[in-house]
Amino acid sequence: MGILAKAGDLAWNPAIILIFLSAGLYCSVHIRFFQLRPRLWIRELLHAERSASGGSIAPWKAAVTAIGGALGTGNIAGVAWAVALGGPGAVFWMWMSALFGMALSFTEKTLTLMTVRREKGGPLGGAMCYIENALGKAPAVIYALLSAASFASVGSMTQCSALTGSICALTGSSEVIVGIALALMTYLIISGGLRRTAAASSVLVPAVSVAYVACGFFAIYILRSALPDVMRSIFLEAFNFRPAASGTGAVLAMRYGYARGVFSSEAGVGSSTIPHASSSAQEPAHQGVWGIFEVFLDTIVICTITALIILCGPYSRSGLTGEVLTSAAFSVLLGKYAGPFTAFCILVLAFSTIISREWCFEQSLRYLLGDRLKTGVVRKMFCVFSFLGAVLPSRSLWDSADILNIALAVPNLAAVCVLARVAAKRLEHLRSFGSLRKRGAERAR
Repeated sequence: MGILAKAGDLAWNPAIILIFLSAGLYCSVHIRFFQLRPRLWIRELLHAERSASGGSIAPWKAAVTAIGGALGTGNIAGVAWAVALGGPGAVFWMWMSALFGMALSFTEKTLTLMTVRREKGGPLGGAMCYIENALGKAPAVIYALLSAASFASVGSMTQCSALTGSICALTGSSEVIVGIALALMTYLIISGGLRRTAAASSVLVPAVSVAYVACGFFAIYILRSALPDVMRSIFLEAFNFRPAASGTGAVLAMRYGYARGVFSSEAGVGSSTIPHASSSAQEPAHQGVWGIFEVFLDTIVICTITALIILCGPYSRSGLTGEVLTSAAFSVLLGKYAGPFTAFCILVLAFSTIISREWCFEQSLRYLLGDRLKTGVVRKMFCVFSFLGAVLPSRSLWDSADILNIALAVPNLAAVCVLARVAAKRLEHLRSFGSLRKRGAERAR
């Protein structure tokens, strides 16, 4: 095990996971577990679009841009790594990261719109702005520095690594050639700024998500006979503290399941907040509801589909990892077309993540440098990171991502907890929450 892998295991220890769970529970209590009432928050999603005005982009486009940044290799390769290294129990801890992550995501996105700055260069907002309000300037600057590093590595390099591995395995192409092509494609999109990025994401992400979910459900239907045993093993292995060959079963399940769940949805890390700052939603809580949907789609739906296909199929103990394992799992439905299908999904989702994260990278540096920021230089620099991700070892990139996510989560979770009550009060402006509170009061009487 390398130094980065050991550091990642040390960072994602049970104490850190307990902090994530505690922060998520704290926010859930403040919003009265609103995330567990999908009928109400889906109604508010529709109302958010009708009431939007001003801003750079529509609320749903801001959310899709953020979802485009969240959906990617974490849903395909990341889940496969979690299952391979943490066993079936890792899926349970991914669900836990989503259950409480939806409350964290609501709070983060609501606070983002409450603290957004209207500047000459356009809206500037995100975790660093509400961290400044809650904790002061110094923690916000540190967060912005770390987030810029994270967007370059987690947002670009890990995505390019998985994407390159999938394409090279399918076509036999050189990693250098694929890396150059990815860097050029990235530059063509990001040179148009947020509007071009949002337009690309709003087309690419929904289409591929629907295709992936549809094929996933068909594959699970084919493997349905194994589903009861798999569900039983998910819950049993999540709390299996018997010593395993490579460590303690439940500890590994928690470490990889929660880490990959957070990597995929970014709830609690704050890195998905920046695209939401450009939303035209008039009510901040409406954008917060989009944050709930973001985590639900990312982890509860797509990550679960990937995990169940792998665990129900014949390849769960094959020794395969990453996107190769997911591709093998899909072969039960698609046969020889599983490789091209998985490669295509990774291509679109990872590419949508890359272009979304460049905007976030740019905004983090804009918070630090203001008008001194050279946009053209920043975009070219980001493309260089994309190329490096294609040629560097993938395992070291995943371990670096885990470490950076923890570093970002510490100031973000602190700020979210400080301001959770303020964000929760915005729910009073939503009709669905008002009716929920009224029914609660009537039952209490």
